[in-house]
Amino acid sequence: MPLHGRTVVRGVQNDYRELKQIGEGIFGRCFSAYRVYDNELVQLKEYNVTSMSIADRRQLIEGIEILQCMYYRHIVRFYASFGDPEADVHYVETELCAGGSLRELINYYRGLATSGVVSHQGEPPALGTYRSGRSVYIDEAIVWNIAAQAIAGLAFLHNQTEDGERCAVAHRYISPESFGINGDGVLKLDNFEIAVVAKASNSPFNEVDRSVTGVVGVPAYRAPEIKEGEYYGPPSDIWSLGCVLLELCTLRVPPVYVSESSEFEVYMPDQYSSELRSFIRSMLKIDPVQRPTSVLLKANKNLSRYQHAAVPIPVLAHAST
Repeated sequence: MPLHGRTVVRGVQNDYRELKQIGEGIFGRCFSAYRVYDNELVQLKEYNVTSMSIADRRQLIEGIEILQCMYYRHIVRFYASFGDPEADVHYVETELCAGGSLRELINYYRGLATSGVVSHQGEPPALGTYRSGRSVYIDEAIVWNIAAQAIAGLAFLHNQTEDGERCAVAHRYISPESFGINGDGVLKLDNFEIAVVAKASNSPFNEVDRSVTGVVGVPAYRAPEIKEGEYYGPPSDIWSLGCVLLELCTLRVPPVYVSESSEFEVYMPDQYSSELRSFIRSMLKIDPVQRPTSVLLKANKNLSRYQHAAVPIPVLAHAST
């Protein structure tokens, strides 16, 4: 995995201007900022390492090192990692997804559904909305588009090489907040702070990794095997993405898994096709071995139709309403 970006030590005050907090990360705060030397608007994540446990520090370092190696269209691009010598903090600089996140996109549609008002004349032309009675839904083509780009990113993560051998990276924090949208409508996977190299090269890629355990991730998107404190790997990311796609269709946070049955109850509005229903259900199999791999999902004919389309940009949507 080739290394991209640069690692430096410097004071943040001299290198950035107009810092604006835009969110809270897993281990710290997230800012937008202008890089002084070229006036580029970037994302800057700040981590207070003195308040972190030794284990969390090690995990953060591993996550940053993984992101440094992930140079791909659907993964947020790493630029720099550095410590501020005047404060016990660490920073990671990446590209800024100025279009917002999937969470903001979902909230936009949820707001339309809550208000009960959909203006076909006034809504942003880049956003696809259709209405059934008093209900508002995201157009199915947009769901397929988001699925195509997200799965392309996961397929890249799950099929890596290290020292000439195959390995897989498990993201472990798949949620709507972890997908950004750039100004061109390209979906980007972010939040690599708890990512790990999760599988030996000689293991089947749909087999759960038995060397990595622990309870991580956002509860509503957490796979059953993680909730039980068992093994996880790429199949756990597939479950989490299935939950994200389910939320895009229902505009509701997915129910937390509690059942031990062989199937996870998946409710989707009747407005969506049987193909999309089956696609999402396949990702939400309780047994991780039964879930399709990201490579298999990527081969779905519906995804190939939408992979290169632009995702609606929630920031522009809010600005026009």
